[in-house]
Amino acid sequence: MLNNNEKKKTFIKSSFPYLVFLIAVVLLHELRHHYFDDNNMSSSEYSKKEQIRIETKDEIGVTVDATHHSKSPPPPPTRLLFETDKDAFFYSFFAENFKDVEKLKGLNISKAKMFDVVRRSSRKLSLYELSRKKSDEGQEQAEWKYVAGQRSWWSTNEFHDFMRTNANAIVSKYLPDSFTDAFFVINCFDEPMCFGACPKLDELGKIHGSVRREGFSLQESVIWSMSKVDECHDDLLFPFPDFFGHYRHYLNSSTREEKLKIINATQLSNYNAFRNSSLLKEWDKRSNVIKFRGSSTGSSKKETNLRSRSMKALQDEPGYDLGITDFIQGHPDVGEYKKERMPENEFSNYKALLDIDGNSHSFNRQLVIGRAGAAILRINVFQDWFSRGLLSGEFTFDLETSDDGIVSSARKFRDEILNTENVRLAAMGLHALTFWLDESVGVRYMGEMIKRYVDSVKFIY
Repeated sequence: MLNNNEKKKTFIKSSFPYLVFLIAVVLLHELRHHYFDDNNMSSSEYSKKEQIRIETKDEIGVTVDATHHSKSPPPPPTRLLFETDKDAFFYSFFAENFKDVEKLKGLNISKAKMFDVVRRSSRKLSLYELSRKKSDEGQEQAEWKYVAGQRSWWSTNEFHDFMRTNANAIVSKYLPDSFTDAFFVINCFDEPMCFGACPKLDELGKIHGSVRREGFSLQESVIWSMSKVDECHDDLLFPFPDFFGHYRHYLNSSTREEKLKIINATQLSNYNAFRNSSLLKEWDKRSNVIKFRGSSTGSSKKETNLRSRSMKALQDEPGYDLGITDFIQGHPDVGEYKKERMPENEFSNYKALLDIDGNSHSFNRQLVIGRAGAAILRINVFQDWFSRGLLSGEFTFDLETSDDGIVSSARKFRDEILNTENVRLAAMGLHALTFWLDESVGVRYMGEMIKRYVDSVKFIY
């Protein structure tokens, strides 16, 4: 006969395999629920789940953004995401720019090297300091301060004014309590200055003459610029000058709210519902001609000037009307390319307009096209902080950049895509983005970039 203790031991021993089996079933069910539910969600449901921002305080007092630390990739920046979740769209739209900073994790930056880099290129580069100090009254104050190099340049003056105005907002909202100062090498010129690996340098250099091995390496200094070529440059992107004039002169709260309300209802087919309807033609009354006007900026050689190459490729192509308004920067005068300027108030006469790189990306042209309610057809090698997030087929349409590729992709767009509903919706989407792109987006963008910058790099003497 077994006593009670022995009976219990025998029962537990005989039951153990069944307990293990039950635990395994429960775990498998939970794993299945976790993975399969995510895979069966719609894009909007997925984006909302992935982009829920759980804000808490870590041990050093900095606000932690759950999306920043998520291992899952963000959903693509589509029109649907823009309409359903502006917060998720912000992180998705600027994701590549944020990744550029996060790649610097663990990098030591020598202040002495930063000074030396600025000294060696003092016409193009400036050194600035963002700091937080206590005033005599004990209040914390943030300051964006010039340190060395180019003190005043037309293309960056407004950016520095913007940073001085918003320094307190950026530091107080986005940086940890332990933050004291950080240093920034700012590039005043269009072309990037922090050259990386660039495995396709020879190929890209033939497409665009501004893609060449010059400037400095990441080991010498991190450089903030207005443009870059993916896989060629390590520059961090800050807003180009036309952004500041855009939100000051074209946007105000009442028209912006009404605009977003109209654009979000994508089922609307009345193009006259757009802002300034007297200036924007109804879609069906717009011309199918795809037009470009601009100077010869980009390269002094026709063979490596992307605008000249595009002119040559498409000058006899039906449905395309390209012209050079001014021959500058040593580019030879090519009579057959010369055409009159096109004022901004004529942009809304067309369904689609071309954007072709100049010295780097053309910056303002995408905003002008967007404000006009036209679709944008891009021939680009360079990207800027805004253009990089514009998804082709959603907000833009991208052509190839090789000689043969320009022609074949231009014909395909003209013959198969131009008069589809998606082009009208892409034009509406781009138009909406121009009214979303206000000062608050710029402040939030720089705050998120600098937060990652301060978190990733260490300044040493």
